[in-house]
Amino acid sequence: MMKRMMAAIAFLGVSMASFAQETVPVQKYSVATNSFWSNWFIQIGGDYNAWYSNQEHGLGLDNGKHYSLFAKQRRTFGGSIAVGKWFSPGLGMRTKLQVGNAKKMGIADVSSLKFWTINEQILFNMSNLLCGYNPNRVWNVTTFVGGGVSRNESISLYAMLLSAGINSSWKLSRHVDLYTELGWNRMEEDFDGYDGYNNRSKHHGYGWEDKDNHLYAELGLTFKLGKSGWNKTPDTDALKAMTQSQIDDLNNKIKNASDEGDRLRKELAEAPKEEVKQELLSAYISIPVLNNIAQTLETLLSKQLTGIYYGALGVDMMIVANGSRGDVGFKLHPLVEINLRRTMGHVALSLSNKKSFQHKMMRIDNDGSHYHLHILNKDR
Repeated sequence: MMKRMMAAIAFLGVSMASFAQETVPVQKYSVATNSFWSNWFIQIGGDYNAWYSNQEHGLGLDNGKHYSLFAKQRRTFGGSIAVGKWFSPGLGMRTKLQVGNAKKMGIADVSSLKFWTINEQILFNMSNLLCGYNPNRVWNVTTFVGGGVSRNESISLYAMLLSAGINSSWKLSRHVDLYTELGWNRMEEDFDGYDGYNNRSKHHGYGWEDKDNHLYAELGLTFKLGKSGWNKTPDTDALKAMTQSQIDDLNNKIKNASDEGDRLRKELAEAPKEEVKQELLSAYISIPVLNNIAQTLETLLSKQLTGIYYGALGVDMMIVANGSRGDVGFKLHPLVEINLRRTMGHVALSLSNKKSFQHKMMRIDNDGSHYHLHILNKDR
């Protein structure tokens, strides 16, 4: 009975959990705030670099059809590393370091220089901002803007810069993404050591051709540290709009489970007591004899087991007929076996819901050559 009662209570718990998971709506663009140590990441990548210097003003990206954007005279390679954090699914920040070589495009020649840049950039995950947060999304598009400082190692020159670009990433696993990135670093006009003095009359101090420009394409990996996802928040407005039928259905499930629990508890309370057993045995052994033996066993076993054993205990006895001597009646063997456990007979009786099983006895007879097992009813 107790087993079935626990099963009913467990079923109620599962039903309520399933109901909650299926019907509780969440907001599309709202998530719960994570701790400061959540949603950090590291990016490592390799760059293809191309420079367009301010002294090339008026020549275009092909340098007057001498050097295209992908010509070997213009391209160089480098690397980058970045550390950042997402403050929400749509907004984050990173610090990015890029190191590499550059090729300064003069009017008549090409020369190389070594450089590094460090940027502080604000990240906008456009996929989450426009389509809502989806932890199972494979492809994300992120734009970024920022600013920082760059150093020309060849001539020991620093320059301020602005940066912008777009990042496209693909989810490889829970904590690793593959990404490609196109970016633009806009330096001060004197970064490469040639300030375009001869063209100053045509410059306005701003714009594409008035500054040194670092263009790059990057391929790399993003490693997410710790917790990388977000928990969506319940939509309270939608919860308030739940139909009355849904609420009634949940109340009915709770009531049905409660009724089943009451029924099982009633059956348990109505289980046979010791008085029923004594009534069955009184046809063979007097009740005072049984009580005296029970008290004696309790006294003896208490002395032996106190402080050693605590739990269920059973004593097997046997009622034996006096027929071997021609006497009438029965005798009791008071101690056949001691069981420091709940006997299987009690377990079987407690699990059975058929009361007819509670009012029977087992008898073994011997006809001189064989033993015979009989199940006797209470009234026999």
